[in-house]
Amino acid sequence: MKEKGILLPIFSLPSKYGIGDFGNEAYEFVDILSENNIEYWEILPINACNHLPYSPISYYALEEDYISLDKLKEMGLIETLEERPNCNKAIYDDFKEKYFREAFCKFEKNTEYRKFIKTPEIKEYAEYMSSIRSENKEYFLFLQYISYKQWMELKAYANSKNIKIIGDMPMYPAFNSVETKYHPECFEMKNGEFTFESGTPPDYFNSDGQKWNSPVYNVENMKKDNYQYLVKRFKYCLKLFDKIRVDYFRGYDSFFKIPLGKSGKEGVYSDGVSYGFFDELFKDENVK
Repeated sequence: MKEKGILLPIFSLPSKYGIGDFGNEAYEFVDILSENNIEYWEILPINACNHLPYSPISYYALEEDYISLDKLKEMGLIETLEERPNCNKAIYDDFKEKYFREAFCKFEKNTEYRKFIKTPEIKEYAEYMSSIRSENKEYFLFLQYISYKQWMELKAYANSKNIKIIGDMPMYPAFNSVETKYHPECFEMKNGEFTFESGTPPDYFNSDGQKWNSPVYNVENMKKDNYQYLVKRFKYCLKLFDKIRVDYFRGYDSFFKIPLGKSGKEGVYSDGVSYGFFDELFKDENVK
């Protein structure tokens, strides 16, 4: 049976604050989908990403620019809001920062918050951000709690309207990321330095191939614990979304890697995690 869906990134939603978010306009879009009997809403990655959605700095933290200021105001965490002109492109800047700080100062920790921040990967993200921005890690724990809370409330609303969310999982993280700092054994490195970059070989469109500015996986190391790094990530994504679009899916069979500092002409294909990983993943009957 054929089903209908629409692809619309969160950042492309209408907004009074320069970038689409998890706020009222997202709920209005869900209503439009429901009224037109559209079953799926596909979004691009919503991982924390430093403005590059397919090079996330964490597979567990969400992009804080997508926090809705309107929802923060509804929670009583901010008083007044300044709007900005609606533009024909998403604006990634620090416009929301002063409101985040106001909300952080007023926020009272609750049981839900204390449970959420025990997530190891969220703690790693907060520590990572604290180290690179010289901020209290509690601030980033708060932002991630709000991001997760707003997203899951939006997803629940969509599901209540019989709309399923198709999430998007990038293949590789950024070189400088939570993933590479806390899990370096999962990536191709030598003496603490990256040795390869992900990309594609030369083709009709690009005679030098493509370079993706991301590391590649150390498949042999991943085999040692039955690919638990990837298994855990997939399962977490299935909490965030109803279905997942897996970016660069063929890379799980074999992937192209380029020696760092070289062009795609000097790259080679290498075996991916392949059936070994997927056999391990599908041992969980909740993974479909």
